[in-house]
Amino acid sequence: MADPVTIAAARDQAENMANAGKMAHKLGPEEFGARMRRMKVPLPAAENIASGQRSVEAAVAAWITSPRHYENMMGRFETLGVVRAVNSADGRPYWAMVLGSKPRPGRGSVARFPLKLF
Repeated sequence: MADPVTIAAARDQAENMANAGKMAHKLGPEEFGARMRRMKVPLPAAENIASGQRSVEAAVAAWITSPRHYENMMGRFETLGVVRAVNSADGRPYWAMVLGSKPRPGRGSVARFPLKLF
């Protein structure tokens, strides 16, 4: 289910990659888990990133054909955000997909299984 929190986290990552002109999960000192906590994405969470695809269909097709990305998409996640940002210098698109869990009363942000980055 599309969710404003995971969409905001995906936007943050896609824009950071586009601004840096680099596809990477870590673009500064902040680790993925810390970034998800800062963005208020309930854990467990996962992230798929891509660069160069001109449409959302092409980005999703690339993730589907990659076993690890596909595993993230078929995982036990309940929320989804997918965002494209474009590098202003060269027009290259950067994609981020954040998959998260629904917040539950009494459940902190402790992952019950590992965070996944692919």
